[in-house]
Amino acid sequence: IAVTTDHGSAQWRSEKFALHALAYGREQMILESAGKQLLTWTDVKRQHHVLPFEVGEWHASSIVDDRGLTRFDMDLIGLGSPALVAARVQLHAREHAGAIDLAAEANSVRLFGSLASPFGEMLVLARLNATAVPAKPFDTIRIAGASWEASLERWRNAQGVLHVDDFELNWNRIGAVGKGALSLDPSHSVAGLLDFRIGGMATFLEMAAHKHLAGAPNLGIAAALIDRAN
Repeated sequence: IAVTTDHGSAQWRSEKFALHALAYGREQMILESAGKQLLTWTDVKRQHHVLPFEVGEWHASSIVDDRGLTRFDMDLIGLGSPALVAARVQLHAREHAGAIDLAAEANSVRLFGSLASPFGEMLVLARLNATAVPAKPFDTIRIAGASWEASLERWRNAQGVLHVDDFELNWNRIGAVGKGALSLDPSHSVAGLLDFRIGGMATFLEMAAHKHLAGAPNLGIAAALIDRAN
């Protein structure tokens, strides 16, 4: 599957792939994939990227109405790649009452290289429930008539807000739960506030001292927490 963008092409190749459509009722497509996968893309800076990965089971579905894509669901079991491995990854999105509802969850995630976290080797659970408003700036991309960059810019100009209703990260004995609201500022950086409750700070500080991690502002969440504790 290849997609052409303003800044280059993106391609996905799959060893095992099937696509089904419902013969009656709602307009729904069902995707199944497994085995070796290869994803290549060019980012907005025109830098080329290649990511090989394997999946045990990968199921997804999309529902379309007269206004375009209205719902997308994905469930991936057994992901392995040079960047990360995960036992399960789920993503659900739907347009509802002028908003886009989002739900995502990942279980038993291990990050490698630059993605590795100072909080621990295994992210046991990552979970997000959020709502993006307004949904109208995304109408064009729902009918494949605009890029993500253009749609996000329209959403930013419409004073778009991502309301984070429930956010959880859990690394064994260290974890955090939070909620808040985020948006994009004129420089396209993320702005807003997430209010966290953190558990296991004593364990994290012991681990940080063992790994000789230093606290400092503007160098990531881990460094900020160490700076705050000191």
